[in-house]
Amino acid sequence: MGTLELVPLRWFFWNFDVIQKGVRVAEINLSWTREQGKLIVEGGAYLVYREGLVSGSFILEREGTILARPEKPSSMFRVFSVRHENRIYTLKAAGFYRRTFVLMEDW
Repeated sequence: MGTLELVPLRWFFWNFDVIQKGVRVAEINLSWTREQGKLIVEGGAYLVYREGLVSGSFILEREGTILARPEKPSSMFRVFSVRHENRIYTLKAAGFYRRTFVLMEDW
């Protein structure tokens, strides 16, 4: 798949263009509370939202079908664990003060 770069669209907002090899491949729009948002890939919209009021679990859905359940195991760290089919992925911050994230597949 290669490297994906998230480019912030404005300061103090959590909206990004997802760039791969200089081409925009997706758009991420998060609400100001960051508890819900929308991922747009090839014109298709995916919703992401917190599963419960104080839960660390989120839902990724498209047209009413749940596709994945990202979980944030700790409120202290910027790390998400995403289970999709038989695979587990980890999304974590590349550095303490950076807005860059790294996506890794766990075996």
